[in-house]
Amino acid sequence: MRVQLKIFSVLVALVAGLVFAVPVAAEKLFKYVDEQGNVTFTDRQLSSGEQVSARQVEKDAPEQRFFIHLRGSRSDGTLQAVNQYFGPVEVRLEMKEADNVIADRPLPVRFVVPARDELAAANVRQDKKFSSFSYRYSYRVVFGDPAARHEPQRPYRAPVPAGQVFHISQAFNGKKTHDDDQNRYAVDIPMSEGTPVHAARGGVIMDVANDFFI
Repeated sequence: MRVQLKIFSVLVALVAGLVFAVPVAAEKLFKYVDEQGNVTFTDRQLSSGEQVSARQVEKDAPEQRFFIHLRGSRSDGTLQAVNQYFGPVEVRLEMKEADNVIADRPLPVRFVVPARDELAAANVRQDKKFSSFSYRYSYRVVFGDPAARHEPQRPYRAPVPAGQVFHISQAFNGKKTHDDDQNRYAVDIPMSEGTPVHAARGGVIMDVANDFFI
């Protein structure tokens, strides 16, 4: 599950435009081997296990394919939600601060943006015409539609080749690296490089994470 959080501000007459540059950050990758020979790669320095190696790696900023931008004027505009992913996303839009502005719907609000689509999330306009105004909003994005129901005729297959046996080195609530909300239900399965990984069922790949870093 990938969650995105963005916060934006609008200040009338003070800011003509904002340009954000995302730097490429360096992270440290640790490799550990425990007493059973299980290998763990992580960006955390662990107290248990034998550290085999540690090296600096470059972490590229993930490509963002969902965003909300202001369409129209600052004094009367629409917060337009644009989803460029090949699957639906659920969005929570929240007004963090509001001074002399009115939204056309109660905030916070949750809504779903279909795949490769866009919609008007909310209209925000200046309330008193001859007074200054400002507002700040944020949004969170989660892949998928919460209303979706999956009822497979048989259990989903494991993501490993049939007829082969693999050992689970860390499962739910693992004390090494599965102790936070984002990784709590992750499962680590050590495999040799080049081992095929299969999808559990037919579908569309929405995103690929190509690093170990959160």
